[in-house]
Amino acid sequence: MIFLFIFLFLMFAILNDVFAFFIKSPIDNAVKEVQGKPTDVTNLSKIFTGAILCYIALTILMYFTLSFDYFSTFTVGACVYAISESSNYATFDKWPIYMILLQTLVGGIYFVVIKAAYRLIITFKPFDTILSSNIPSNGNRSNRRNASLT
Repeated sequence: MIFLFIFLFLMFAILNDVFAFFIKSPIDNAVKEVQGKPTDVTNLSKIFTGAILCYIALTILMYFTLSFDYFSTFTVGACVYAISESSNYATFDKWPIYMILLQTLVGGIYFVVIKAAYRLIITFKPFDTILSSNIPSNGNRSNRRNASLT
């Protein structure tokens, strides 16, 4: 189980760096607009502390969503990020509304990508919840339907 938590934690850290590279400009613009200057990247202890606390919380939440289907996993991730970004929007006068939409989409993608990586690397079943059906292996649907009624 500790391996799973480490795996999920590292996946959030890696994906965050990848996505931050691609959406750096909108985030930098929003931060400059709110605080009048770019993020201070020299205060590493504050950055690492915040990131570690965030990734711990996301890892715990992701752990509980591993049994969900991909749509539900996307929805949970999107909602978590929507809560965070809408709080920023409500708190900061100049926080742009497009950040809510952008980060909500990113949150859903994070969770789905991490779930897919988990299923591919850890369980070797990346698409079984998408491709599975309710048809029993012998092809007899009535046995399954009748068994569920008893």
